[in-house]
Amino acid sequence: MLFRIRLGYFNIYYKGVGENNRFEITIRTIFNIKLFNLIIDVADLSLKEKKPVIKYNLYTKFLFRLIHKKNKKKIFSFKDMKNILHIFKGNYCDFYVLTMNILNNIKFRKFNLSLEAGFSDASLTAILFGVINGIIYTALSLIYNNAKFTKEPLISIKPHYGKSLIDSSFICILDFRCGNIIIDGINFLRKFKI
Repeated sequence: MLFRIRLGYFNIYYKGVGENNRFEITIRTIFNIKLFNLIIDVADLSLKEKKPVIKYNLYTKFLFRLIHKKNKKKIFSFKDMKNILHIFKGNYCDFYVLTMNILNNIKFRKFNLSLEAGFSDASLTAILFGVINGIIYTALSLIYNNAKFTKEPLISIKPHYGKSLIDSSFICILDFRCGNIIIDGINFLRKFKI
């Protein structure tokens, strides 16, 4: 019966205006009890040793630990991103199979994405708009063809001309079966040695 039990809801929320960004992940039970909450506040993009790095604050909250655990001044560099991409590239087939297994056991109840971005230069805005559309709709088609949706996903991507601006909102509510997710998660950790 473990494979047939619905554990709860997994919510993802992102909001960004200009340089202020917040990314929040929440896991709730079917009785709306919050089991886990993760908040990442991105501080800024700066240089460290002449290399770009992203500084952010991290907050976590668990059901039985009501006080937020706060870790300041975390740094994520583009070197870290390169290392992550290298791991995925070397294990592409395994990663693809695991991703498909996870998506097949997920039901999306809500998938809303709103994004408005642009630069003061119209040509750069047009290029950015094309790149964003290509990335988002490619990823969405992969998810849509392998997962179940109770409602059509709502996607709104708009170019903003005449001013540098990034304004975005992402809300995702999904159901999953805990047994299959646990097994796929263990396989993922074994494959990539995380």
